[in-house]
Amino acid sequence: PGTPVEPSRPQESPEEPADPSADPEAPPADGGDTAPQARPAAFAPHPVPTLARTAPAEENQAA
Repeated sequence: PGTPVEPSRPQESPEEPADPSADPEAPPADGGDTAPQARPAAFAPHPVPTLARTAPAEENQAA
């Protein structure tokens, strides 16, 4: 079990940077232009559609 654990850790390391790469935390590290574009694009489209869908959904169900 000791051997598989060692190679497992190094594999997770490369995966961690891959996840944040899609997040707004990775873009800012690459460049300033990518940070402002990825942040508003990932934050606005997500919260906007969620709230918009939640409001109409409640009204439809109540009606």
